[in-house]
Amino acid sequence: MEHITINEFEKKLRNVFGRVADDQEPISVVMDEDREVILVDAAEYRSVMETFHLLRSPANAERLLQGIQQHKEGKTKRINVEAYLD
Repeated sequence: MEHITINEFEKKLRNVFGRVADDQEPISVVMDEDREVILVDAAEYRSVMETFHLLRSPANAERLLQGIQQHKEGKTKRINVEAYLD
């Protein structure tokens, strides 16, 4: 992750926002030795928050990990999802 000072950020505000949005890479803005802010693209932030939500429940996290493992082992089956759509 790239780190820039608050002064650099202020000088290059539009450029920094563009890089965060275009590259999908966060940038750390160091305000002083005790404070730092991380800039993250909104889509990436929403994705991370959704992942946190899904993993918050230990039972749900375990089901997801089991599903990933089953997929890796080729233990999958095709289903028709039309019955589940409105």
